[in-house]
Amino acid sequence: MKKLFFIILFLFSFVQADAAFDKALSSELRAEVYAQNLLDGGYEKEADEFLVKALDSYPENVTLLMFRGTALFNLKDLESAKKYFMMVLEKDSTNEQASEFIGLIEGQEEAKENKAVSSLIEYLSDKGLDFVMIFLAFLGGEIIARKYNTCTTHETMSAIRKFLQRQELSKSFTSRITFSLQQCCFSRAMFSFCSLLEILVTLTIVFALLIVWLMVEFLFEITVFLDESLNTLTSDAIWSHSVGLFLWLGVITLVLRFLMKMTEYNNKEEKYVIELSEHIEKLYTNQSYGRFYDALDYLSDKDYQFLKDFIHSDDVQETIEKYFHKT
Repeated sequence: MKKLFFIILFLFSFVQADAAFDKALSSELRAEVYAQNLLDGGYEKEADEFLVKALDSYPENVTLLMFRGTALFNLKDLESAKKYFMMVLEKDSTNEQASEFIGLIEGQEEAKENKAVSSLIEYLSDKGLDFVMIFLAFLGGEIIARKYNTCTTHETMSAIRKFLQRQELSKSFTSRITFSLQQCCFSRAMFSFCSLLEILVTLTIVFALLIVWLMVEFLFEITVFLDESLNTLTSDAIWSHSVGLFLWLGVITLVLRFLMKMTEYNNKEEKYVIELSEHIEKLYTNQSYGRFYDALDYLSDKDYQFLKDFIHSDDVQETIEKYFHKT
């Protein structure tokens, strides 16, 4: 019974409130007074709900537009509030209260945007150097891996492929580009540890360049590549700018590393013969016999006839000849 009483009381209050709304909407003056009373009483949400209906009935009423903007401002919906204050100024350009509210909103927006820029600058100053050190660590890892023959197999296969396709490579620049693309995109070696290391190094190069670029931009306030002032940049604008920079720097880095690869190729067949001869001799001298014989598995006695004139060690020549003439 008690529960039923509260339900009836709630429905009665709802009907009464709806009736009060209808009565207040009977004229513009009553609507203004009712909205003013709600705002003065701190009932911003109720005032906003009422003003939605009031503006449906009286869309040109400047006072009601002003009240709606005020209610939204108090509800922290600054973007919508600014829209209503702008509508007030369109109808009454001398309305100082609307101008003051717009100034307050723009001040808060600017403070929020400046905070985003300040946070980025603080982060770059604090973490930027750390990431550069990570980049140097990856780069050092690649150098160490090559120095201690971890990536020798990758280099050996590259030298063998260049030797076997030396005629094609020496024909034209286009053929060398095609070969490079095949090596980068369609080679089994692209799934090796050394290829993964190269990818990580490339990514860290791009990230390091991005951090340095952003530090220069924001610390020295260089806005050559920005569409707006640093003071008005939002978090979304900073994110979009950073992603765009990362993509551009990624493309540039890949192109430069590809061009560096291209410098390994030559228009003379003899260059590829000498390179493989020296590499095989080095494997034997360093006692990397497993890789030495793996390399010979890809070659034939006919291939060796091209190589032997450039192999200076008699032991290496004798070992290779025994390998190809074994019964």
